[in-house]
Amino acid sequence: MSHPTVALWRLSRLFLLAGVLTACAGNAGGNSDVPVASRDSGVLGPAPWAHNAGLDSMTPPNGRGQCDMRATTEPTTRDGVIVERFSYPSGGLTIFGIGCRPDGPGPYPLLIYNHGGVVGLWESDVEMCEQLAWGGRMQILMSEYRGQGGSEGDVEMCLGEVDDVLRLLACSRSLDEVDQARIAMMGWSHGGCVTLRALQRGADVRAAVVLHGVTDWVGVYELFAARAAEGLPPDLERIYVDTLTTLGEGAGGMPDRRPEAYARRSPLTFVQDLDHFGGDLLMVQGTEDIFVPVQQACTFAAAAGGFGAHYLDEGGAVIPGVPPGCEGHGLRFTPESSSAATGGTPRELVIYAGAGHGIRADTKVARRIAAVARRFLAQRLDRAQPASSLRGDR
Repeated sequence: MSHPTVALWRLSRLFLLAGVLTACAGNAGGNSDVPVASRDSGVLGPAPWAHNAGLDSMTPPNGRGQCDMRATTEPTTRDGVIVERFSYPSGGLTIFGIGCRPDGPGPYPLLIYNHGGVVGLWESDVEMCEQLAWGGRMQILMSEYRGQGGSEGDVEMCLGEVDDVLRLLACSRSLDEVDQARIAMMGWSHGGCVTLRALQRGADVRAAVVLHGVTDWVGVYELFAARAAEGLPPDLERIYVDTLTTLGEGAGGMPDRRPEAYARRSPLTFVQDLDHFGGDLLMVQGTEDIFVPVQQACTFAAAAGGFGAHYLDEGGAVIPGVPPGCEGHGLRFTPESSSAATGGTPRELVIYAGAGHGIRADTKVARRIAAVARRFLAQRLDRAQPASSLRGDR
């Protein structure tokens, strides 16, 4: 299949969240960490924060802002966590989202979670929302983004989606139940790109985590086009081709014809604007990620500067040397055990050998990544946690 043919084949979704990648990722070595885990065994829960509560109080009190944030469904309660769908305005569009918080008096720390994919929030996102709220007494807000989950507008690929997340963050400033001094942001895949761009555009949060995030859309396009042209298993080829089409639709053409459109969507283009972010940042990537190559994270970290870099195996032990794909970037990977999750440098890059693109499977390396992300955020939000290193839970 030629690259132009690949680029024009149908519009669907990008880096589908957790369960959607299960079948194809299991056939593409290193990415079997995709299937969604249950609440009891879920990788991301219980987190060191949260429990339950509804969003029926989401319309700001008088005198506290002009964000018309409305609950659009009756809340559902399970195990002390209230989950509710809401809407809010962004750029003249009505955007939907999901929220979870503990059932009890606040205020609570807030995590804005930016999902992957371009088909909106999945049931696995709702499960993770509940887990994070239940495990650490934290409020979670997740935007569907424009063009997804019933929201107005079109999918733009890390462009208007950033506006939607920044607007949601602004709306959260009006919520009585949010501890305004303890707000964080986390994103995965496409949502990792959205998170980085939000930070570059001034998102005022205390800490942020980027998991397998896209930093350069031209690089992703070229990788996907080349692999799709080589021939792949049908399910995997379909994801690659659908991603190319979605990206081409959003950007208005292929990179050789619309380079500026891809640049506008890429955190790497605005790498120096990361200096606008005064909080702590953790970036995590895997060497076996077949959707976002490991060099994307290394290139970004090297260009941004100030990152502590760590190359670890699935057990959390340091691997001497430089991860494949990160050679020549000038990053110094520490030869000793890292303290990134418990008070290392403000910017941390962690590369896990053998980790793929998924974040929710019940695998050793996926559990470790999730534990590190939870610990990083918990400490930055001043939640009491036992001292530990990136070696995680044994």
